[in-house]
Amino acid sequence: MARARLVAFEAEDHYLRVRTEAGSALVLMRLGDALEALSGLDGFRTHRSWSVARTAVEAVR
Repeated sequence: MARARLVAFEAEDHYLRVRTEAGSALVLMRLGDALEALSGLDGFRTHRSWSVARTAVEAVR
């Protein structure tokens, strides 16, 4: 399986929409569990249902 850089993930009910540079996928996982599993990665929780990788941020308004 190829790997792509993580861009963001978004909660959709009991699933996560994981977005990478190669596309997106729906994964059965809670947002809190994903944040805990990825605690070593640098990013921002921009909303209660969104988390974004720091490297994917181009601008802040």
